Amino acid sequence: MTGARIDWAAHATRLVDAATADRAWYGRRRELVAPGDRLAVDVGRGGAGMTVAVARHMACSRVLGRGAPPR
Repeated sequence: MTGARIDWAAHATRLVDAATADRAWYGRRRELVAPGDRLAVDVGRGGAGMTVAVARHMACSRVLGRGAPPR
């Protein structure tokens, strides 16, 4: 943690636009995760919407989301 403060209001429009654009993918989580899967990894996760959708679908499993470091 860097201690840097984030002005979320300044990023709100971009975050909403990204979530809206990715919304169709969230519904596909059932195609991406099979019954009995115990681990899912979301690499390059962006706003983490898919990570959250998969985590909700895999209630008793482990989901790891890893994004790229800030530039």
